[in-house]
Amino acid sequence: LLGTSFFMAGLNIEETNINPAIIVGVFLMAANFYIPTVVTDHEFDEKAGLKTSAVYFGLYKLIRLMYILTLGVVLTGIIVYLISNFELQLLSILMVSYTIIFTGVTKKKSYGGRLNLHENWILIPFSFISLLFIIYGILKLTGFIIINN
Repeated sequence: LLGTSFFMAGLNIEETNINPAIIVGVFLMAANFYIPTVVTDHEFDEKAGLKTSAVYFGLYKLIRLMYILTLGVVLTGIIVYLISNFELQLLSILMVSYTIIFTGVTKKKSYGGRLNLHENWILIPFSFISLLFIIYGILKLTGFIIINN
């Protein structure tokens, strides 16, 4: 929820009428990205006696949940693309593309009941995309970029 709140704050800098589908899409994307972080801690959580979702459901059920979340991101991304302005259309394309790739790589890197995925797979591309949007926002707010929607 916090990631969605920060995202909403950024969108509200200039735009006052935000499509609820983008909020749902960002929440589903964040939930999808969170699953591998829980799964990678599975062994430690189990040894510690914790009942996390990875311990309770297991890797393969959580991967299936990622498929459902990815489908939700794709559907909300299509809705946002069809009825929104340029910035949100661009965001929906990035959101859908990266979520599909991320889910596929996560599935490919899960074998033997373990997830063998480096944390930089989430952090570096997501940080890079965020940095591009921050730079774009600064350029737009300072008047270097003018887009008529």
